[in-house]
Amino acid sequence: MRRTNPLALLLLLILSGLARPAARAAEAPICEIYAAGHFGNWYEVAGVNEMRRVLAEAKAWGFNRYGDWFDAIDCVDLFSGDPQYSLANALWDLKRTHFQTAQSLGLATDLVITPNHVYRDQLKPEWLAKRGPRIQGQLICPHQPGAREAILKNYQNLFADLAKAGVNLTAINSAPYDYGGCACDQCKPWIITFAQLTLDIHKLARTYHPKVELHFIGWWWTAEEHKHFAEWMDEHAPGTAVSMALHIPYDQTGVADVPLPKGCRKHAFVQIGYPDQSTPRDFYAKTGPVAAPRRLAATVTNLSTQSVTGVMAYSEGIFDDLNKALLSALFTGRQKNSPDVLRAYARRYFGADDAQAGKWADWLAAWGKPYSVDAPPPGRRSITCQATARTGAAASGNSRPTCSPPTRRSAPVTSGPPSASRAPTNSGPPKRRCSARCTGLALCATF
Repeated sequence: MRRTNPLALLLLLILSGLARPAARAAEAPICEIYAAGHFGNWYEVAGVNEMRRVLAEAKAWGFNRYGDWFDAIDCVDLFSGDPQYSLANALWDLKRTHFQTAQSLGLATDLVITPNHVYRDQLKPEWLAKRGPRIQGQLICPHQPGAREAILKNYQNLFADLAKAGVNLTAINSAPYDYGGCACDQCKPWIITFAQLTLDIHKLARTYHPKVELHFIGWWWTAEEHKHFAEWMDEHAPGTAVSMALHIPYDQTGVADVPLPKGCRKHAFVQIGYPDQSTPRDFYAKTGPVAAPRRLAATVTNLSTQSVTGVMAYSEGIFDDLNKALLSALFTGRQKNSPDVLRAYARRYFGADDAQAGKWADWLAAWGKPYSVDAPPPGRRSITCQATARTGAAASGNSRPTCSPPTRRSAPVTSGPPSASRAPTNSGPPKRRCSARCTGLALCATF
């Protein structure tokens, strides 16, 4: 029997110990900010420097991936050769720049796709998809002659253009609905037609982005569709689906127990655009910024018990900045609980000291139920800024104004968004605003 060399054994143990941190790092949770630029929202119109600042802050809180979707509503094919600079050109040029920005900040870059949603000038009568429940958008049927080729050409153009600009896509996140779908007999079941079309698009993407992964978004899927999809993928494309971001319905804090393809990681699609309560519902900032410290903390807790290894935060703009901080900091373990996140938020953006940060945390947490909270009475600013005199350290940039939380009053829950209570009235000459870092954030600028 051969004796083991003690030195060799010791060396093996040391090397294995050194390897463990790297293995743990490779298993870091996926935390993606899905900054869906559409409908003229903030992301669709944000300037380059504005977007860089928001993405840098998102990364500081824990996000490590960036995703966006090209909404072709009202757009014509920008790659058709028409010399006119159209809406599509303007929108895509800005999205391409945002992808470059995200990549330069060290964020992974994911393109969200809804496969059969096409340009306005491709809506030929003979190509149109059949409508039905959950089916909306500028849609064509991939089974009609020439339609599938047009869909693939659209994505080939996008993939090639991103590659030419130096963007290395990390993943494609494919969703069958909103926008998407076709209810014709040839496309039934749509979830399988969607899977086939997505695989063709992914194969095309690998021509320009060889390492691009394929992920899926479970928004609006039924349990039956998850079952059919998992069975079909296991048979026809085993190991291809890297993750599934499962839809969390409103007022729920966990994902459904549905079958996934073998080896497919369980992620969660988290709506961060509404507060702790979903009714009255507003996730497009019609009534101002949102805060969900209780809901998002419960979500992270529940997801940890459901073997969820990644989250995709569905965001519509800067009005949900506080929720970005809450979800990413809690999910990645950078903060232990919501009050800790709120205090850190106050220190970072409001220049609060420890005592002020605690008061800010209490004040911010109350807005999880926005229709039960009144803004200050007329004549009082919603945010009291203690401006440092512009002398000495302040003039040199070593100090900046700090903000103190206002008092608030409880009010009965109303049946609708009380716009008056969310829009405080200021009297007298305008007072100095918060620091430049503070005013760019929705909560500080709006409350």
